Amino acid sequence: MPSEPIVTRPLDTKNGSAFWRSFEKQCVIARVFFTVGILTITLECFFYNKIKWLIKGLGLPVVLWPSEIWFICIGGLLFLFHISNKKMKIKIGDISPILVVVLVFLVTFVHGFLNNNPFAISEFREIVFGALALPVVMILAPYYSLSKNPKKIILFFLFIGITFSFFVVYETINMIHFNPIKSNAFTMLLFLGLPIFILANSFQVKATLLPLIVVSTAILINFSKLSISNFFFATMASCICFYFITPKSRFLKINKIRTKMLLKLSALVITCLVFLFAYDRYTNGGIQKTILVTFLKVRTTSSGAVHFADRSGGRIEMWKASINLWSEQPFWGHGLGKTIRVFSSGWSEKSQLHNYFLQTLQNTGVLGVTIIFVSLTYWWLKIYPKIKRIQNTYEKIVLYGMVIFILTILFNGLYGHSLSYTPIGILFWVCIGLLSSLSLREKYQKYIEYKY
Repeated sequence: MPSEPIVTRPLDTKNGSAFWRSFEKQCVIARVFFTVGILTITLECFFYNKIKWLIKGLGLPVVLWPSEIWFICIGGLLFLFHISNKKMKIKIGDISPILVVVLVFLVTFVHGFLNNNPFAISEFREIVFGALALPVVMILAPYYSLSKNPKKIILFFLFIGITFSFFVVYETINMIHFNPIKSNAFTMLLFLGLPIFILANSFQVKATLLPLIVVSTAILINFSKLSISNFFFATMASCICFYFITPKSRFLKINKIRTKMLLKLSALVITCLVFLFAYDRYTNGGIQKTILVTFLKVRTTSSGAVHFADRSGGRIEMWKASINLWSEQPFWGHGLGKTIRVFSSGWSEKSQLHNYFLQTLQNTGVLGVTIIFVSLTYWWLKIYPKIKRIQNTYEKIVLYGMVIFILTILFNGLYGHSLSYTPIGILFWVCIGLLSSLSLREKYQKYIEYKY
């Protein structure tokens, strides 16, 4: 005899039947919306270079990517329909600190726009535009099951990892440098799967070791500073996360499950090193050439003389110039889109500083940075206990994976512009929305468990 579902009294009443039909409808809408959205983001990341090249070829002043159309435009229509149907009743869950952060950037955008900062609009679009997806995410997330069919998550990352690796090898061997499939955008997408599989292996979830190897290989095969540094950061963050959430153990105490995790990670590192060595040999020194050109900045003049360029890519000079500019208005900042003047193959004006912290400090001032830091800290203090209370192992792993993905995006922002990849920017805000909806999900959790 199957066990009876744990449901509340309203399901046994006439009004409860109406509730159940409405609940099922919301679940279907949420499942379709997020599934189509994730597939759209994946395709955009995979064909990022080609889509970007096509957009530039069109020459239009403003072009919305498919993921923006889906999450912001269509999502906005769903949100408007929701508030009209619910008579303007909106439950914001734990999103209020994030809304404060968005408000700070909005005020700073107006500040920069009124100051005629040349890149105010483009900087707003890069950092904040994806936050317009939060309303629809917040109303649909409580009805979306993150623990449903974990095999689909495994097969999804397994398939896209193998496919991406194949194209990277093919393009490297054939020296395809113009408009390639290989892109950092897709590598950033894989950093959502990497922590999920590391944690899944740590909790001894079956059939997740091979996907972990495949995703790690797909990240490292796009050999660059971004892939290497983010890979080690995400791996270390996943290990620290696992140590903290392992029950009834001290932080540094070694037990059986942790020993197995360390052995698997050691085997993973050795496997990756062997793979990179074999890949270097197969591509006639492809890894060595990347190290010389990208990492060591080896350059040759027209006469054939070899010299080393600035190994920071001019970042240190930009950061110095940004600090000097911030010191002129340390409290309020200069507004979004403010440029600095630096020498890089000639004097030029730059607004992208390859460091989101300094860029935010320069543009929002000490006041803005303080508000953002306090808001994010308060948000995490509200979110963490709710993740910790979740009993379903699969859902907990996925949620912690999202947290580590967000941290990896922010870590990458210390030396690059991770949110400048449009699909990654949308995914970043979607993950924030899903994490912020945990208090709303608790209300329907027993119904979701019963249904799925």
